[in-house]
Amino acid sequence: MLEEDLSQLIARCRQNSDIPISPSERSHLQTRVEDHQRELGECDKDIGQLTTTRRAQLTRAIDCQSSLLSPIRRLPMEIMFMIFNAAVQDRTIYFSDDQTQAQTPTAPKLRGTIFPLTWVCAWWRNPLIADGSFWYSYRIHLNDSDFISNNQSFFVTACLSRAFRCTLSIHLALLTHDDYFSPAHSSILEVILVISDRWDSFTIKLDGSLGDMRQVRSRCVLASAVPYLQYVDVDFGEVDGINDLDDCWDAVFGTSFAECPRLDTLHTTHLGPHDTVDLSRLTQLVTNTYDGTITSLLKRCPALRTLTVRNPDFATYDPDPEITDLLLHTNLEQILMSVWDDAEANGTWEFVRFPNLKSLAIVSIRLEDEPRNEAHATLGSSLGEFKSMLMHSKCILRAVHIDDDLKEWFLDGLSTDLINRA
Repeated sequence: MLEEDLSQLIARCRQNSDIPISPSERSHLQTRVEDHQRELGECDKDIGQLTTTRRAQLTRAIDCQSSLLSPIRRLPMEIMFMIFNAAVQDRTIYFSDDQTQAQTPTAPKLRGTIFPLTWVCAWWRNPLIADGSFWYSYRIHLNDSDFISNNQSFFVTACLSRAFRCTLSIHLALLTHDDYFSPAHSSILEVILVISDRWDSFTIKLDGSLGDMRQVRSRCVLASAVPYLQYVDVDFGEVDGINDLDDCWDAVFGTSFAECPRLDTLHTTHLGPHDTVDLSRLTQLVTNTYDGTITSLLKRCPALRTLTVRNPDFATYDPDPEITDLLLHTNLEQILMSVWDDAEANGTWEFVRFPNLKSLAIVSIRLEDEPRNEAHATLGSSLGEFKSMLMHSKCILRAVHIDDDLKEWFLDGLSTDLINRA
């Protein structure tokens, strides 16, 4: 009889069904708990096999009955969600097939703080699955491992479906080797890319050959537009041959980012003048290199407010012969850039003006084999051109950060009303 009651109790706990609410129901269940506790005390006096089994059943029954009487069973769902939100601080779901750190290679699994909560009972599981805010963020690491299977795409798909119509945050690390891209990887990528029209944030790190990346482009096509995308971070750093291209975005992504009406922030290691990525509403740009002129870049970014260039080897001429007039960029407020010690004046800043520039940071990158005094001679020529642009812009800088050994030289000659605070 107890075995049958026990199976029913377990089902009630898991499904959160038939919870005792009225005083009479709770009193009746409490009486059963006390009866089982007395019987459990009697079992302790006998160590027979049958009694041992009975003891385990009684212990389990008491646990289930006490759980049904627990105050948390009567909490309103609004309070439960406050508890869930506190418990799931990190809402990112992780998936990695990287076995380099594993002592015993195993099939990759999805990991996340949300999963244990869905295993407690149906009362917790159902509302958590129905709330897309717990399923919108993903960090996926694909390393071309032999341990990945096609079934993994099913689990990723199931989790993504729980986000419903919430916008998604996707962080993807893609490492391929020997010009081979597995079908299992393709299936997971297709699951992610087919819903790119719901991306809010997209981060990708690429490592492999350019041929591998072109396989990604041929097999996995983004949606025709990404209307909700606001943040993009693309690292081409480890792709062989990427530095030889002036349209690396197109080589890997095609024209998938040609329509991004909400793109606000872009971080990328490479950006070329011929890349068809929508920069029209960009307010923050961070790039290691840009293979065109500063004029052509800023014409593509009329709303830009912050520009960070870590290796500003801008072209000395503009590929567009029609760009000959001064470009007055009134939105740019902050410039952060690195300058090589051997940088020479090349007319980079001749055709731009920033009347509303407020903050400036310049870092000099020293070439180890170049004497400091000789480096300063060429660097001075380059920064002199930049200083001239600042003075012609008639901006008022409120913050200037520059290497100590360059600061005195750089500020020398600038009018006092140009520098509010250095």
